[in-house]
Amino acid sequence: MLHITLQIDILRFIFKSNSSNNMNLFDLANQYGLNPKWVASTEGGEYHSSCPDCGGDDRFYIQPDKQMRNCKGRYGCRKCGTYGDSIKFAMHYLKHTFPEAVELVHGTMPDKSTIGPKREPFKISEDPPDLWINKATDFANRAYNKIFLQPNLLKYLDQRGLPLKAIHQYKLGYSDQDLFNDRKEWGLPEVKDSQGKVKQLWIPRGLIIPTWKDDGSIQKLKVRRLNWKKDDKLPKYINVSGGITGLNTFGNPGRNVMVIVESELDAMAIHYAANDFVFAVAIGSNIKTPDYVTNTLAKKRRLVICYDNDEGGDQMYYKWKNLYPHAIRYPTPVGKDIGEALQKGLNIRDWLKRIT
Repeated sequence: MLHITLQIDILRFIFKSNSSNNMNLFDLANQYGLNPKWVASTEGGEYHSSCPDCGGDDRFYIQPDKQMRNCKGRYGCRKCGTYGDSIKFAMHYLKHTFPEAVELVHGTMPDKSTIGPKREPFKISEDPPDLWINKATDFANRAYNKIFLQPNLLKYLDQRGLPLKAIHQYKLGYSDQDLFNDRKEWGLPEVKDSQGKVKQLWIPRGLIIPTWKDDGSIQKLKVRRLNWKKDDKLPKYINVSGGITGLNTFGNPGRNVMVIVESELDAMAIHYAANDFVFAVAIGSNIKTPDYVTNTLAKKRRLVICYDNDEGGDQMYYKWKNLYPHAIRYPTPVGKDIGEALQKGLNIRDWLKRIT
């Protein structure tokens, strides 16, 4: 009996050592009960199992040896689109805290340069020049009138949770060509490139996403380039020079629940669906730092981080969790982001009600 008891104690010690000091994504998946099976040598070895999120059969894959930014191991589902690394798996499915997850998989904490400086960097956004506001407001109004002649674009927005009523509410617009304007005519100083050539103010062809003030004037213009492709050297979203640099808030900041997302379209969809109990903030980039107003609100609200289901989204969550320890992680259960989740049938309002 003593021999058997000693063997059990040794096995417990080995398991504890493995689970706390030497676990990879394959170990984590087994601990969760997925029992993944080897199928290919992709990225050093790929294993398949049922998906813990959507239940899809054999569509969930793990690649334990795939080197990610802060650890080894990548997983994803080719049916519902859930995605992450070993750290995220340990947090999402095994309910470890972020520091515990990092230690568990021998990961590294994100580079402080991607999280933000130690001192408060929170800035107060200054209004654009009056001339810029006038020019931008006139342009956005003309773009707003054009969007209703674009059936494909209207259909795309409707699928992203922004039907005609929402397009009217947020006054989204459409530009049918690339425009290059004299910066001085928009009240902006002259800027030259590395060859000494004077730069122009570029407004690309695409979906116009404005930030309006209550008095009907523009504070910021963003464009989703409709001709953007994956191998494009320029970004999908372009901020038109001269607008405010702060984050965009949609809804009543007096609400108790504050939802942080990356894109303005996602923030609009959240606000449109659930403005009676949440408000949304679009940060515009997964590495962008909160401004003064956002920081003040984040400290006093129930803070929900709805980050994209990709590596950049993980970085966004780590950054905000570092700044605000009370933040709650809440990525969509399907799709890469709010837009894709809506396209896959997620009821955003019901999903958000679960956190209130």
